[in-house]
Amino acid sequence: MRSLKSYYFFWRALYRDKRTPWSAKLLMLWIPLLYGISPVDLIPEVLPVIGVADDLVLIPLLIWIAMQLIAKPVKEEHRHKFLRSAK
Repeated sequence: MRSLKSYYFFWRALYRDKRTPWSAKLLMLWIPLLYGISPVDLIPEVLPVIGVADDLVLIPLLIWIAMQLIAKPVKEEHRHKFLRSAK
């Protein structure tokens, strides 16, 4: 299992890379962070299960979309550096 620390360095390297588009940086960090701490939700938390489920689905979805916006060679370069060594 890969360590959380390796994923942190992988994401940090992707974020700092000049080849990563600004839209991916926005989707991978700022929008999920702001949505996660925002008091405004698509579905309010007063609904017991569904209110939290939208957060658990939307934030990973935004991160997945950000990964699709980053060029494959950039992802592979950083994946090789940080994630393959953590096996």
